[in-house]
Amino acid sequence: MQVRLFKSRFMGHGRRLVKVSPFSIIIYALLIALFSGCEKGESSGGKGAEVVVSDSESPGEVMNSFTSSLGLKFVRLPIEDMDVFMCTVETRNRDFDQFLKETGRQPMSHTARKPDHPAGFVSWNDATAFCNWLTKKERQSGKIGAKDRYRLPWDEEWSEAIGDVRYPWGKSWPKYSEVSSLPGFKPEEMGTELTTRVGTTPANALGLHDMGGNVAEWCMDWYRKDLNPSEIRLEYERLGSDQGGRKFKVLRGMSWVFFDPLNLLTDYRYINVPHARGGLYGFRMVFEIRGGKRELPIFPDPSESWPPRYNAAAGLRTARSLFQRECLECHHYFDPASYTDAKWDDWFGKMRGRAKISQAVGGQMRPFIEFIRGK
Repeated sequence: MQVRLFKSRFMGHGRRLVKVSPFSIIIYALLIALFSGCEKGESSGGKGAEVVVSDSESPGEVMNSFTSSLGLKFVRLPIEDMDVFMCTVETRNRDFDQFLKETGRQPMSHTARKPDHPAGFVSWNDATAFCNWLTKKERQSGKIGAKDRYRLPWDEEWSEAIGDVRYPWGKSWPKYSEVSSLPGFKPEEMGTELTTRVGTTPANALGLHDMGGNVAEWCMDWYRKDLNPSEIRLEYERLGSDQGGRKFKVLRGMSWVFFDPLNLLTDYRYINVPHARGGLYGFRMVFEIRGGKRELPIFPDPSESWPPRYNAAAGLRTARSLFQRECLECHHYFDPASYTDAKWDDWFGKMRGRAKISQAVGGQMRPFIEFIRGK
Protein backbone atom coordinates (compact mmCIF):
# COMPACT_ATOMS: atom_id res chain seq x y z
CA MET A 1 0.00 0.00 0.00
CA GLN A 2 1.36 3.43 -0.89
CA VAL A 3 0.82 6.15 1.73
CA ARG A 4 1.51 9.83 1.45
CA LEU A 5 3.25 10.68 4.70
CA PHE A 6 1.87 14.18 5.10
CA LYS A 7 -1.76 13.13 4.68
CA SER A 8 -2.34 12.62 8.42
CA ARG A 9 -1.51 16.25 9.12
CA PHE A 10 -4.73 17.36 7.44
CA MET A 11 -7.05 14.72 8.85
CA GLY A 12 -9.65 15.83 11.44
CA HIS A 13 -9.77 14.12 14.80
CA GLY A 14 -12.87 15.60 16.56
CA ARG A 15 -16.49 14.47 16.42
CA ARG A 16 -18.26 17.64 17.79
CA LEU A 17 -20.87 19.13 15.40
CA VAL A 18 -20.77 22.89 14.78
CA LYS A 19 -22.90 25.33 12.79
CA VAL A 20 -21.24 26.97 9.84
CA SER A 21 -22.24 29.79 7.50
CA PRO A 22 -22.54 29.40 3.67
CA PHE A 23 -19.47 31.63 3.31
CA SER A 24 -17.50 29.28 5.61
CA ILE A 25 -18.59 26.32 3.51
CA ILE A 26 -17.23 27.99 0.35
CA ILE A 27 -13.90 28.75 2.05
CA TYR A 28 -13.72 25.19 3.38
CA ALA A 29 -14.37 23.77 -0.11
CA LEU A 30 -11.59 25.92 -1.57
CA LEU A 31 -9.16 24.68 1.10
CA ILE A 32 -10.05 21.07 0.34
CA ALA A 33 -9.46 21.68 -3.37
CA LEU A 34 -6.11 23.32 -2.59
CA PHE A 35 -4.89 20.44 -0.45
CA SER A 36 -6.14 17.90 -2.98
CA GLY A 37 -4.10 19.65 -5.66
CA CYS A 38 -0.97 19.50 -3.50
CA GLU A 39 -1.54 15.82 -2.84
CA LYS A 40 -1.62 15.17 -6.59
CA GLY A 41 1.55 17.13 -7.12
CA GLU A 42 -0.08 20.07 -8.94
CA SER A 43 2.01 22.55 -6.95
CA SER A 44 5.34 20.89 -7.65
CA GLY A 45 5.54 20.51 -11.38
CA GLY A 46 3.13 17.56 -11.52
CA LYS A 47 5.73 15.11 -10.16
CA GLY A 48 3.65 14.08 -7.17
CA ALA A 49 4.37 13.88 -3.45
CA GLU A 50 6.98 11.51 -2.11
CA VAL A 51 5.55 8.04 -1.52
CA VAL A 52 6.88 4.96 0.19
CA VAL A 53 5.60 1.47 0.75
CA SER A 54 4.05 1.29 4.19
CA ASP A 55 3.43 -1.63 6.51
CA SER A 56 0.72 0.44 8.23
CA GLU A 57 -2.85 -0.80 7.85
CA SER A 58 -4.63 2.59 7.98
CA PRO A 59 -4.04 5.37 5.42
CA GLY A 60 -2.43 8.46 6.93
CA GLU A 61 -0.83 6.60 9.83
CA VAL A 62 2.76 7.55 10.63
CA MET A 63 4.98 4.92 9.04
CA ASN A 64 7.36 3.01 11.30
CA SER A 65 8.58 0.34 8.88
CA PHE A 66 8.45 -0.72 5.26
CA THR A 67 9.86 -3.34 2.90
CA SER A 68 11.98 -2.64 -0.19
CA SER A 69 11.57 -4.28 -3.59
CA LEU A 70 14.36 -6.70 -2.59
CA GLY A 71 12.35 -7.91 0.39
CA LEU A 72 14.55 -6.10 2.92
CA LYS A 73 12.70 -4.67 5.91
CA PHE A 74 13.52 -1.21 7.28
CA VAL A 75 12.57 0.27 10.67
CA ARG A 76 12.43 3.90 11.73
CA LEU A 77 15.37 5.31 13.70
CA PRO A 78 14.38 7.42 16.73
CA ILE A 79 15.99 10.62 15.42
CA GLU A 80 13.99 13.81 15.89
CA ASP A 81 12.82 15.66 12.77
CA MET A 82 14.26 13.02 10.44
CA ASP A 83 12.52 10.33 8.37
CA VAL A 84 15.33 7.78 8.37
CA PHE A 85 14.86 4.00 8.36
CA MET A 86 17.58 1.38 8.81
CA CYS A 87 17.57 -2.09 7.30
CA THR A 88 17.06 -4.79 9.91
CA VAL A 89 19.81 -6.94 8.34
CA GLU A 90 23.01 -6.49 6.38
CA THR A 91 22.79 -6.53 2.58
CA ARG A 92 22.80 -10.16 1.46
CA ASN A 93 24.65 -11.92 -1.33
CA ARG A 94 21.31 -12.46 -3.10
CA ASP A 95 20.75 -8.69 -3.14
CA PHE A 96 24.27 -7.81 -4.24
CA ASP A 97 24.24 -10.52 -6.92
CA GLN A 98 21.11 -8.98 -8.45
CA PHE A 99 22.96 -5.65 -8.58
CA LEU A 100 25.96 -7.32 -10.25
CA LYS A 101 23.73 -9.03 -12.80
CA GLU A 102 21.76 -5.92 -13.76
CA THR A 103 24.83 -3.67 -13.97
CA GLY A 104 27.13 -6.20 -15.69
CA ARG A 105 29.74 -6.17 -12.91
CA GLN A 106 31.80 -9.17 -11.84
CA PRO A 107 32.04 -10.29 -8.19
CA MET A 108 35.40 -9.59 -6.54
CA SER A 109 35.49 -12.97 -4.85
CA HIS A 110 35.10 -16.38 -6.49
CA THR A 111 34.51 -18.18 -3.21
CA ALA A 112 31.12 -19.77 -2.48
CA ARG A 113 28.47 -17.10 -2.01
CA LYS A 114 25.56 -18.31 0.09
CA PRO A 115 22.45 -16.26 -0.80
CA ASP A 116 21.42 -15.31 2.72
CA HIS A 117 24.89 -14.57 4.11
CA PRO A 118 26.02 -10.93 4.15
CA ALA A 119 27.75 -9.68 1.00
CA GLY A 120 31.51 -9.40 1.57
CA PHE A 121 34.41 -8.15 -0.56
CA VAL A 122 32.46 -4.90 -0.92
CA SER A 123 34.24 -1.54 -1.02
CA TRP A 124 32.70 1.76 0.09
CA ASN A 125 32.48 2.67 -3.57
CA ASP A 126 30.67 -0.61 -4.34
CA ALA A 127 28.22 -0.13 -1.46
CA THR A 128 27.43 3.43 -2.51
CA ALA A 129 26.92 2.34 -6.12
CA PHE A 130 24.51 -0.36 -4.89
CA CYS A 131 22.47 2.23 -2.96
CA ASN A 132 22.35 4.51 -6.00
CA TRP A 133 21.28 1.60 -8.23
CA LEU A 134 18.42 0.61 -5.92
CA THR A 135 17.34 4.24 -5.53
CA LYS A 136 17.16 4.74 -9.30
CA LYS A 137 15.42 1.39 -9.83
CA GLU A 138 12.67 2.06 -7.27
CA ARG A 139 12.17 5.68 -8.32
CA GLN A 140 11.58 4.54 -11.89
CA SER A 141 9.10 1.87 -10.80
CA GLY A 142 7.20 4.31 -8.54
CA LYS A 143 8.05 2.35 -5.42
CA ILE A 144 9.59 5.46 -3.83
CA GLY A 145 9.36 9.19 -4.50
CA ALA A 146 11.59 11.29 -6.71
CA LYS A 147 13.55 12.63 -3.72
CA ASP A 148 13.56 9.51 -1.53
CA ARG A 149 16.85 7.59 -1.48
CA TYR A 150 18.80 4.64 -0.17
CA ARG A 151 22.28 5.32 1.18
CA LEU A 152 24.84 4.23 3.76
CA PRO A 153 24.24 5.37 7.35
CA TRP A 154 26.07 8.28 8.90
CA ASP A 155 28.19 7.36 11.90
CA GLU A 156 25.80 9.01 14.37
CA GLU A 157 22.85 7.15 12.84
CA TRP A 158 24.66 3.86 13.33
CA SER A 159 25.33 4.84 16.97
CA GLU A 160 21.65 5.64 17.44
CA ALA A 161 20.73 2.28 15.94
CA ILE A 162 22.87 0.17 18.29
CA GLY A 163 21.83 2.10 21.40
CA ASP A 164 23.51 2.77 24.72
CA VAL A 165 25.43 -0.49 25.16
CA ARG A 166 29.16 -1.10 25.58
CA TYR A 167 29.14 -4.31 23.51
CA PRO A 168 26.64 -5.53 20.90
CA TRP A 169 25.17 -7.98 23.41
CA GLY A 170 25.09 -5.66 26.47
CA LYS A 171 27.21 -3.70 28.95
CA SER A 172 29.60 -6.30 30.38
CA TRP A 173 32.29 -8.66 29.11
CA PRO A 174 30.96 -12.25 29.06
CA LYS A 175 31.98 -15.34 30.95
CA TYR A 176 33.98 -17.92 29.03
CA SER A 177 30.96 -20.23 28.85
CA GLU A 178 29.00 -17.51 27.00
CA VAL A 179 31.62 -16.67 24.39
CA SER A 180 30.51 -19.09 21.68
CA SER A 181 27.11 -17.41 21.37
CA LEU A 182 28.43 -13.88 20.96
CA PRO A 183 28.95 -11.77 17.81
CA GLY A 184 32.50 -11.76 16.50
CA PHE A 185 33.37 -15.20 17.81
CA LYS A 186 34.33 -17.85 15.26
CA PRO A 187 33.92 -21.35 16.77
CA GLU A 188 36.06 -24.14 15.36
CA GLU A 189 33.04 -26.13 14.19
CA MET A 190 32.29 -23.41 11.59
CA GLY A 191 35.26 -24.69 9.58
CA THR A 192 35.75 -22.39 6.61
CA GLU A 193 32.51 -20.49 7.29
CA LEU A 194 33.37 -16.91 8.27
CA THR A 195 29.84 -15.50 8.37
CA THR A 196 26.38 -16.73 9.24
CA ARG A 197 22.97 -16.19 7.66
CA VAL A 198 21.75 -12.64 8.29
CA GLY A 199 19.24 -12.28 11.09
CA THR A 200 20.67 -15.22 13.05
CA THR A 201 21.55 -13.18 16.14
CA PRO A 202 18.71 -11.84 18.31
CA ALA A 203 17.40 -8.40 17.32
CA ASN A 204 18.13 -5.38 19.50
CA ALA A 205 15.49 -3.02 20.92
CA LEU A 206 14.85 -1.47 17.50
CA GLY A 207 14.53 -4.83 15.73
CA LEU A 208 18.01 -4.73 14.12
CA HIS A 209 20.04 -7.93 13.75
CA ASP A 210 23.81 -8.56 13.48
CA MET A 211 24.93 -5.20 14.84
CA GLY A 212 28.10 -7.02 15.86
CA GLY A 213 29.84 -9.84 14.01
CA ASN A 214 29.32 -11.06 10.45
CA VAL A 215 30.79 -8.25 8.28
CA ALA A 216 31.90 -4.78 9.32
CA GLU A 217 29.56 -2.17 7.85
CA TRP A 218 30.62 0.86 5.81
CA CYS A 219 29.33 4.25 6.95
CA MET A 220 29.04 7.45 4.93
CA ASP A 221 31.62 9.38 6.97
CA TRP A 222 35.24 10.19 6.33
CA TYR A 223 37.23 9.10 9.37
CA ARG A 224 38.24 11.72 11.93
CA LYS A 225 40.42 10.45 14.73
CA ASP A 226 38.16 11.97 17.40
CA LEU A 227 35.42 9.52 16.35
CA ASN A 228 37.30 6.79 18.25
CA PRO A 229 37.64 7.02 22.04
CA SER A 230 41.17 7.70 23.34
CA GLU A 231 41.49 4.19 24.82
CA ILE A 232 41.08 2.75 21.32
CA ARG A 233 43.41 5.24 19.61
CA LEU A 234 46.14 4.55 22.16
CA GLU A 235 45.92 0.79 21.58
CA TYR A 236 45.68 0.90 17.79
CA GLU A 237 48.30 3.28 16.41
CA ARG A 238 46.78 3.40 12.95
CA LEU A 239 43.50 4.84 14.31
CA GLY A 240 45.33 7.79 15.88
CA SER A 241 45.78 9.51 12.51
CA ASP A 242 43.08 10.51 10.04
CA GLN A 243 45.51 12.01 7.49
CA GLY A 244 43.44 15.16 7.14
CA GLY A 245 40.00 13.59 7.33
CA ARG A 246 39.69 12.69 3.63
CA LYS A 247 41.65 9.44 3.46
CA PHE A 248 39.63 6.70 5.17
CA LYS A 249 35.99 5.73 5.43
CA VAL A 250 34.42 4.48 8.67
CA LEU A 251 33.28 0.90 9.31
CA ARG A 252 31.11 -0.05 12.29
CA GLY A 253 29.80 -3.28 13.77
CA MET A 254 33.07 -5.22 14.13
CA SER A 255 33.34 -8.33 11.94
CA TRP A 256 33.68 -12.09 12.21
CA VAL A 257 37.43 -11.79 12.84
CA PHE A 258 37.35 -9.32 15.78
CA PHE A 259 37.65 -10.85 19.20
CA ASP A 260 39.28 -8.66 21.89
CA PRO A 261 37.53 -6.33 24.39
CA LEU A 262 38.57 -3.16 22.57
CA ASN A 263 37.66 -3.92 18.97
CA LEU A 264 34.35 -5.45 20.05
CA LEU A 265 33.29 -2.18 21.70
CA THR A 266 30.28 -0.59 20.01
CA ASP A 267 32.32 2.67 19.95
CA TYR A 268 35.07 1.07 17.86
CA ARG A 269 35.52 2.55 14.38
CA TYR A 270 37.50 0.48 11.93
CA ILE A 271 38.81 2.28 8.85
CA ASN A 272 39.98 1.73 5.30
CA VAL A 273 40.26 3.56 2.00
CA PRO A 274 37.03 3.80 -0.06
CA HIS A 275 38.19 1.40 -2.78
CA ALA A 276 39.40 -1.36 -0.39
CA ARG A 277 37.67 -4.72 -0.68
CA GLY A 278 38.05 -7.62 1.72
CA GLY A 279 36.13 -10.47 3.30
CA LEU A 280 35.56 -8.32 6.38
CA TYR A 281 33.72 -5.53 4.56
CA GLY A 282 29.99 -5.34 3.86
CA PHE A 283 27.19 -2.85 4.46
CA ARG A 284 23.72 -2.15 5.76
CA MET A 285 21.48 0.41 4.07
CA VAL A 286 19.30 3.17 5.40
CA PHE A 287 16.32 4.68 3.59
CA GLU A 288 15.71 8.42 3.76
CA ILE A 289 12.50 10.19 2.80
CA ARG A 290 12.72 13.40 0.74
CA GLY A 291 16.50 13.31 0.53
CA GLY A 292 17.34 14.59 3.98
CA LYS A 293 19.23 17.73 4.92
CA ARG A 294 22.84 16.60 4.49
CA GLU A 295 24.85 16.61 1.29
CA LEU A 296 26.28 13.19 0.45
CA PRO A 297 30.03 12.81 -0.23
CA ILE A 298 31.09 12.61 -3.85
CA PHE A 299 32.54 9.27 -4.91
CA PRO A 300 34.04 7.93 -8.16
CA ASP A 301 31.95 6.95 -11.15
CA PRO A 302 29.71 4.14 -9.83
CA SER A 303 30.14 2.18 -13.04
CA GLU A 304 33.80 1.54 -12.22
CA SER A 305 35.15 1.56 -8.68
CA TRP A 306 38.66 0.70 -9.88
CA PRO A 307 40.40 2.74 -12.61
CA PRO A 308 39.92 1.18 -16.08
CA ARG A 309 43.64 0.43 -16.49
CA TYR A 310 43.36 -1.97 -13.56
CA ASN A 311 40.87 -4.21 -15.32
CA ALA A 312 42.84 -4.05 -18.53
CA ALA A 313 45.97 -5.59 -17.05
CA ALA A 314 45.99 -9.40 -16.82
CA GLY A 315 48.98 -9.30 -14.45
CA LEU A 316 47.13 -7.05 -12.04
CA ARG A 317 44.04 -9.26 -12.15
CA THR A 318 46.18 -12.26 -11.24
CA ALA A 319 47.87 -10.32 -8.43
CA ARG A 320 44.53 -9.17 -7.05
CA SER A 321 43.21 -12.74 -7.05
CA LEU A 322 46.31 -13.99 -5.24
CA PHE A 323 46.10 -11.23 -2.66
CA GLN A 324 42.47 -12.01 -1.85
CA ARG A 325 43.01 -15.76 -1.71
CA GLU A 326 46.25 -15.77 0.30
CA CYS A 327 45.74 -12.73 2.53
CA LEU A 328 42.07 -12.73 3.44
CA GLU A 329 42.45 -13.98 6.99
CA CYS A 330 44.98 -11.29 7.93
CA HIS A 331 43.73 -8.51 5.70
CA HIS A 332 42.46 -6.52 8.69
CA TYR A 333 46.06 -6.01 9.80
CA PHE A 334 47.13 -4.54 6.51
CA ASP A 335 46.13 -1.54 4.42
CA PRO A 336 48.41 -1.63 1.37
CA ALA A 337 47.14 1.75 0.23
CA SER A 338 48.74 3.47 3.21
CA TYR A 339 51.81 1.31 3.94
CA THR A 340 55.32 2.45 3.10
CA ASP A 341 57.83 0.16 1.38
CA ALA A 342 59.41 -0.66 4.75
CA LYS A 343 56.05 -1.44 6.33
CA TRP A 344 55.05 -3.60 3.36
CA ASP A 345 58.29 -5.59 3.63
CA ASP A 346 57.72 -6.05 7.38
CA TRP A 347 54.14 -7.21 6.75
CA PHE A 348 55.22 -9.54 3.98
CA GLY A 349 57.85 -11.14 6.23
CA LYS A 350 55.25 -11.81 8.93
CA MET A 351 52.63 -13.11 6.52
CA ARG A 352 55.06 -15.50 4.85
CA GLY A 353 55.29 -17.40 8.11
CA ARG A 354 51.66 -16.98 9.02
CA ALA A 355 49.84 -17.55 5.74
CA LYS A 356 52.55 -19.69 4.13
CA ILE A 357 53.03 -17.25 1.27
CA SER A 358 55.96 -18.27 -0.86
CA GLN A 359 58.48 -15.82 -2.22
CA ALA A 360 57.15 -16.47 -5.75
CA VAL A 361 53.53 -15.77 -4.77
CA GLY A 362 54.61 -12.64 -2.91
CA GLY A 363 56.36 -11.41 -6.01
CA GLN A 364 53.23 -11.96 -8.07
CA MET A 365 51.20 -9.95 -5.53
CA ARG A 366 53.50 -6.97 -5.62
CA PRO A 367 52.01 -5.41 -8.83
CA PHE A 368 48.62 -5.32 -7.13
CA ILE A 369 50.01 -3.83 -3.92
CA GLU A 370 51.90 -1.18 -5.86
CA PHE A 371 48.90 -0.39 -8.01
CA ILE A 372 46.53 0.40 -5.13
CA ARG A 373 49.27 2.36 -3.40
CA GLY A 374 49.34 4.57 -6.49
CA LYS A 375 52.95 3.77 -7.41
